[in-house]
Amino acid sequence: MIRYPFYAMKLLNQSPKILVWLRYTQFIPLYIIGGVSEFLCVFYPVSNEEKFSDKISQWIWISYLALGYGFGLPYLYFYMLGQRKKVLNPKVRVD
Repeated sequence: MIRYPFYAMKLLNQSPKILVWLRYTQFIPLYIIGGVSEFLCVFYPVSNEEKFSDKISQWIWISYLALGYGFGLPYLYFYMLGQRKKVLNPKVRVD
């Protein structure tokens, strides 16, 4: 809801500060809520024993999900925190 109005206003060279702040702040709670929800939506069907013929394939899928979300979500989250710092405080150098 914030992203597209932000881009539209940016095209018009009229980005209100509140819209910029919301664009680079609203992800903080939403990434966590979305990541956990997405993981659970995929995990529950995979953890159902009736869908898999053996425990090994079930274990492989659960391990894949845990590794993917365990490393992928923090990577994306910290990348966005860096972008937030760069945009909201341009005098601070982010390396």
